Amino acid sequence: MILQIWSFDPGLTTGWRQINVFDGEIGNSDGGQADHFQIGNFLSESQVLRQAARNPAVDVQIVIEKFTMSPAKSQEPWSLETTGLIKYFASKYAAPVSMYRPSEWKPLIKDEVIKRSGLWIPGKRHMMDATGIALYYLVKERKMNWILSKPKDMGTKYG
Repeated sequence: MILQIWSFDPGLTTGWRQINVFDGEIGNSDGGQADHFQIGNFLSESQVLRQAARNPAVDVQIVIEKFTMSPAKSQEPWSLETTGLIKYFASKYAAPVSMYRPSEWKPLIKDEVIKRSGLWIPGKRHMMDATGIALYYLVKERKMNWILSKPKDMGTKYG
């Protein structure tokens, strides 16, 4: 079975990453950044997501960075609205949703881990946050702890 992760860093600019995992190995991926309004169109029109959701050989998982409103943070509702939009499409495609706070994933999945995974793209901070959330999901929920390995310990997992 193929695991297809769709991860999101929601906000006014939403980073997204789609990663395929087969037999415990990270395969092909896609990603980008979209503004608050484009992300709904993207999710609605994504043939890759639609086809994966219909295919019983593909396990589609949606992973979202959890945003909590507080007086210390901007009161702009972009992150919450975008999260609601992503959850709507997850429901439409019958895909389970996992949500993680930045305080959960950022201490473990540093930029160095994303770079070693081969998924780093300079200048795409929101997309890299979405990538970090996806990698955290793989470590936490799928026990793919090799993602955290230093280069000398990686073997062929990143090769």
